[in-house]
Amino acid sequence: MAGQCGPCINGLPRMAATLADLAARRPRPGLPAEVERLARLVSGRGACRHPDGTARLVLSAMRAFEADVVAHLHGRCLATEGHR
Repeated sequence: MAGQCGPCINGLPRMAATLADLAARRPRPGLPAEVERLARLVSGRGACRHPDGTARLVLSAMRAFEADVVAHLHGRCLATEGHR
């Protein structure tokens, strides 16, 4: 992240903070929708295309770990509950 354009100055840090809330099991209404909204906002912007790759990675992880996302939204963690 070079921090030279809007997506890196604003969008990606906001996405990181949103994902940090999810990881720390600090759910808030619409959190997954906010991740998707931010991914759409940063995609296709920035000359380096770094935001595009980050958005694709994050959206892919949200799909691949959907059960974990749902658990974290409910204050639980499948990894620590032995569900793996």
